[in-house]
Amino acid sequence: MSPILVAGERTNMTMLGADFLLCLQALMTEAQRLGMDHAEASARLDCGFSAGARQGERESLSYHNQVGCRISVYHEYRTGSAYTTDISKQGLQNALEKAISLVSFTEPDPMSGLPELNDIAFKYPDCDLEHPWTVTPEQAMTMAIDLENQALAMDKRCFPGEGASISTYTIVRFLVNTLGFSGHYSRTSHGKSISLLAKSGDQMQSDYAYSSARSADDLSANEYLAQQVADKTLGRLGGRVISSCEVPVIFSPEMAVGFWRYIFGAISGKRLYRQKSFLCDRVGETLFRPDITLKQNPYTPRQQGSMPFDSDGSIPRELAFIEDGVFKHPMTNAYSARKLDVINTGNAGGIHHCVVPDDQISLNAMCEQMGEGLLVTDLMGQSVDLLTGDYSRGATGYWVSGGEKQYPVEGITIASTLPAMMKGIRSLGKDKDTRSSIHAGSICFDNMVIAGQNKTS
Repeated sequence: MSPILVAGERTNMTMLGADFLLCLQALMTEAQRLGMDHAEASARLDCGFSAGARQGERESLSYHNQVGCRISVYHEYRTGSAYTTDISKQGLQNALEKAISLVSFTEPDPMSGLPELNDIAFKYPDCDLEHPWTVTPEQAMTMAIDLENQALAMDKRCFPGEGASISTYTIVRFLVNTLGFSGHYSRTSHGKSISLLAKSGDQMQSDYAYSSARSADDLSANEYLAQQVADKTLGRLGGRVISSCEVPVIFSPEMAVGFWRYIFGAISGKRLYRQKSFLCDRVGETLFRPDITLKQNPYTPRQQGSMPFDSDGSIPRELAFIEDGVFKHPMTNAYSARKLDVINTGNAGGIHHCVVPDDQISLNAMCEQMGEGLLVTDLMGQSVDLLTGDYSRGATGYWVSGGEKQYPVEGITIASTLPAMMKGIRSLGKDKDTRSSIHAGSICFDNMVIAGQNKTS
């Protein structure tokens, strides 16, 4: 078995599966023969390419081949771990011996180790995650050139930015442990992206648009992305700094997804057992309005956040972390579940496919309901403290008055707290961003503080 993979040979990667699993299973037997209580091996094989174009010319073609395997061993509550990019039998044996040599240097931790037997995904479904794209590098390059050309043709004020790119990747995951779990699955990830500049007089702005999906059939058409990036970039021209105020704020879908990621971060078991979340000791409390339920559905076919088992080999639970506004379950993996003495929700690696509910309202209707306030289309900086819940970020977007966008806004900061934002959700849009593990639409929040220009007397 060769550790070398050639970009584009996805069939070879899939065929490697059975032989590679047998090799990893033999390694687990060897770990126990050498005195370890338990062991696990987690491997990932990546293969693909990205083709980039700028100003109508080919700019880059990047092939990606990555092979890696992590071996972890457990003995008397101590853990040793080693990583290798050599997946030959000897390379894996060397990694196992390295992991064993490190065990004696670690402190005992009774919570460490493999998942409980009843949490392991011995039987797991096919989530329909592998949809290879037969596009060649030459075809991808032509598509990238066409995407940029269409975007530039939208308006005479549009100019080349960082170009356009087309990408396609296949990832194969393997996991084997000494409790008898042996699994692997393949998933694909395809994407298009385009960056643009817009100029008007002395003003210049930039923005981007992208599409990503498991299947190339689900990618946005070049025409759509070209129109989207032109609208976004041109819409930034003439940006103003508004006076400081306190008004309702709408997050566009892409920004809303980021908000929900902070919420899932705050309910993660790791943060909760380390007492590093503003939601510590608040299970059972009402955090949102009563019609908001955040449930993960990890086996939904073809979705970015779907997977048959988590990175511990645990069963990803189909459950609601937030149900009818109430915090029901921390989001845990095997280790954090033990630390918190709660169920293992199978979230080693993060949140699985989750669709945020909506009020069947469009963004335009949301602006009409708001009347006057701020529509945020981009956020900058990472000044969000999950320990205290304080929220403060740089923002750009549009000032809304009379229920309609009036002019672009830039150079401001928006501030609130996550608890206030959670309680202050006025409406949830149906315009969902579906490009990641969280599908969410626009959000309208009650008043947030806008730091802009100081008002003059």
